[in-house]
Amino acid sequence: MTGEAFPIFSKVPYDEVAAKVVLSAKESALASAKALLVDALTETTSEFLKCFNIMDGRVELVPIPSSRRVRMRRGGDFMYELAKATQSRLTEVAPLLDIRVTKLLHVNKTIMDQSRLSEHERDLNLKGAFRADSNHQSTSYLLIVDDVITTGSTLREAYRALKERNMTVLGAVTACASQRRLLIR
Repeated sequence: MTGEAFPIFSKVPYDEVAAKVVLSAKESALASAKALLVDALTETTSEFLKCFNIMDGRVELVPIPSSRRVRMRRGGDFMYELAKATQSRLTEVAPLLDIRVTKLLHVNKTIMDQSRLSEHERDLNLKGAFRADSNHQSTSYLLIVDDVITTGSTLREAYRALKERNMTVLGAVTACASQRRLLIR
């Protein structure tokens, strides 16, 4: 992302309450917690699209992937499920947009749990971690979707993998953002 504009919109400050909601949604599959994250993602995605005057055409939501091991442990693909629910809600509020969810990113290597890593350690941990689907020929606008941004390492790596395939990445949306790093929109 060096030298390029890469807007990231987030809805909720990532504090103790938000952390509990995210963990309840991710690790316990609590439906009410997932619904709160979908609400936040729907609102911030809608704001993102309005801010950049994207009112028609195709937009592909690209969820951050989980490793196979994590998907097995959780019993599903957490971010894909949130992105699909967000897509459904956005279709109601933006009928002129053709909004799709596309699994363009795949985990390329073993990724350590990042919860206790510094920003530099996260960057090293994620370097080369994602690859974009080489069979997908997208002419759509892409919007990366994640639950939380803390240091930005995950979003930087996702952006790198998509741009490596010359895809048009608008930016990213997250439900929550660490207050120490980013402005909340």
